[in-house]
Amino acid sequence: MHLRSWLKNGAALIILALIASFGIIFNSATSWLVTDAAMVVALILALSLVWPLGTLRASGDETTAADDATGPQLTLSGPGFFPLLALRQGKQTLARQAYVGRPVQAMLPKPLARGRYEALPLRVVCGDPFGWTEKRRGLKLREPLVVGPRRELALSSAVHGVLTRLLNQNAPSGDAPSFDLRAFREYVPGDPVNAIDWKATAKRDEMIVRLDEPEERPHWQGVLLAEDAPLFENLLGVFVTLSTRGDLWQNAVVLDEAIHPVPTGAALATLAPVAHAEVAQLATLPQQGLIIFASADMTVASLGAIAEKRPVILVQLSRGEKGRVQATISAGSWATIVEGGGGNAA
Repeated sequence: MHLRSWLKNGAALIILALIASFGIIFNSATSWLVTDAAMVVALILALSLVWPLGTLRASGDETTAADDATGPQLTLSGPGFFPLLALRQGKQTLARQAYVGRPVQAMLPKPLARGRYEALPLRVVCGDPFGWTEKRRGLKLREPLVVGPRRELALSSAVHGVLTRLLNQNAPSGDAPSFDLRAFREYVPGDPVNAIDWKATAKRDEMIVRLDEPEERPHWQGVLLAEDAPLFENLLGVFVTLSTRGDLWQNAVVLDEAIHPVPTGAALATLAPVAHAEVAQLATLPQQGLIIFASADMTVASLGAIAEKRPVILVQLSRGEKGRVQATISAGSWATIVEGGGGNAA
């Protein structure tokens, strides 16, 4: 309890004690009535002070994201009886009611940044209905509150549409030859002329067709370069949102000082970007196409050279003319810019 509360409570009790002594001093019906009233008020004040506020704990929403319109909803519960209980953030009162053991719910007015919170800047305040006594203490959480990445739904949807079209348009057909020899066989009428192997035909003195292994569509993997940048939280939100859809790449990794599988749950809340990601480690990834989410200073050419000329698609975020976050999607010399819900060729 703060010193101010001690002084306020002590003064209230001393005044009540003086009033309660009227019955003893004057020994009249009126003075004893005043004494009885003072004792009733003192009992009410005592009820507001006898229960320790430390018995109360708060728990938050199971799933909370950094882009929620408001902060998480908290539920305050625990044993106790308090004539008037309030939950405050600074000078703002989030909840105020009598507490008789039933949970009190309150909503934080502002969203919390991504992270894992052991405590919140909130106070539990208990007083009497007259406002004469008061005690307060910091809010304690039953368990840490986890706030996950932003959910960039609109921007992720626009990026997903472009990536889907890009992968479909640039992936070769399953019937295209890879020029990896599978076998030879005799020519059958109807075989395409360009399938005839003229060297083998000359040696065998009969028409020979070369059978090549069909070229498969490239398998893709998503890569987040976890570098500290102004729009990293937005980039993380787009990457995580697309990863949960599961239809753009077979696997996804985060690259900071090392390569890690995409974390989930509380690990995403505490994922910390580094000053410079070790992009040289891209060469150690499996031989698949890369969809890389990176800061604005990266280029497709530089990443493609590091990735040993594997197909590279680069997704970067920036702010447009009106301050809205937009995504630039690049592949080779081609690029397009999209905002949430639309895009413009660049």
